[in-house]
Amino acid sequence: MSRFAEVMVLARRAEGVMEPLTRPDENREWHQCFTRVDDGMFDGASIPTEECYVWIIQFIRHNWRGLLSHLESLAWPEPSSVQVLVRDEDDDCFGLWMI
Repeated sequence: MSRFAEVMVLARRAEGVMEPLTRPDENREWHQCFTRVDDGMFDGASIPTEECYVWIIQFIRHNWRGLLSHLESLAWPEPSSVQVLVRDEDDDCFGLWMI
């Protein structure tokens, strides 16, 4: 059994949808929080642009039960832009899951 898995969510104009997932919530089946990765992290800008739309999270010991169904149930502003990349530590590359 692997020790960790990484998940990236790419979705345009999804700040409002993803923001609650950046905070702890004991009502979710999974308890880690996503971190937004925006272009401000790279150029020192304090205001991210709409062009950068990635959130990341790392899970320890396969404790991400319910994550994909939770993401699928959200009201995405642009559902066709939503991509979820999942990589287990034993995988050579990320697998793609789309809503």
